[in-house]
Amino acid sequence: MHDEGTTSSKDNDEVTTVARSILSTYFADLAEVEGFGDVATRLRKTVLEDGKFADAHLRAALFDAIP
Repeated sequence: MHDEGTTSSKDNDEVTTVARSILSTYFADLAEVEGFGDVATRLRKTVLEDGKFADAHLRAALFDAIP
C-alpha cells in the first residue's frame, strides 16, 4: 500500500533522474551562450557532481569565488 505524501525508493530515483536531466540540459544550453561556458562548467560541478545547493556554493560557482 502506498500512503499519500510518501514516495518509494523507485519514485525517488526517477525524480532524481528527471531533475538531473533537466539541470544537465540547462547547463549544456548555458554553456553555449557566449561568456557563460566557464560558469556553466562550475555550476554543473557544484550542483550535479558535488550535490551542493547552498547559497554560498552557488555564488562561488557563479562568480568564481571560494565559498
